[in-house]
Amino acid sequence: MLHLPEKEIRLNIGHPRNKQAFVQTPLHKTHIEHLMCYFEDPELTEIMGFNFDPASKDTHKFIEAITICCHPNCQTENHLIFGEFQAPNTMPIGYQVVKGINQELGVAEYGNATLDPVHRSHGYGRTAMRTILRYLFDELGMKKMHGTVLESNRSQLNMIKKVGWQLAETTSWEMPDGTLEPMHVFQMTAKDLIL
Repeated sequence: MLHLPEKEIRLNIGHPRNKQAFVQTPLHKTHIEHLMCYFEDPELTEIMGFNFDPASKDTHKFIEAITICCHPNCQTENHLIFGEFQAPNTMPIGYQVVKGINQELGVAEYGNATLDPVHRSHGYGRTAMRTILRYLFDELGMKKMHGTVLESNRSQLNMIKKVGWQLAETTSWEMPDGTLEPMHVFQMTAKDLIL
C-alpha cells in the first residue's frame, strides 16, 4: 500500500523557458480563491465540462468540482491538488490534481488545467504533468493513472498524447446545459510516460 505525503511538496517542473516554474501542494486558501477567479471565462465551462460560479467564493465547491472522479477504482476522498507557479511568491496560473487516490490498488485519476489565458499553450501544463507523474510513479509507487478529456478540449487531447497517455475508451459526459459530450478515457503506467 502506498502512503500519501503529509508535508508540503514542491517540485521544479524544468520548464524550458522558465527555470523558476514549479508545482506545490498543499495550496493556501488564497491560491484556491485566485484560481476560482479564472472561471469567469465561459469558455472554461465548454472545455472543462463543469460550471463553477466564482462569485460564490466557495472554495469547498471549487475543490469538489475539480476532484470529481469518473473511474470506478478512484472513488475515494484522497486528493493531492498542486498549484502551477511561475516563480516563488506569485499566484498560481493553474492546477494539477491527483484525485480519488486508491492507496490499496495504487491507482488514481489525474486532471489539470492552466487557467491563466496568458500562459496557456506555453508548455506549463505539460511539463508540470510529466514532473508530477514521474513523482507519483517513482516516489509514491503508483501503478496506474487514469484521466478523462472532453472531445471539445482539442489542446488537452494533443498535450496528453505527447506525454504518453493511452486511449482506453470513449464514453459521454453530461455538460452543465444537459447535452452529452464525447469524453475520452485515458490510462497510463510508468512505462508509458514520455519525458
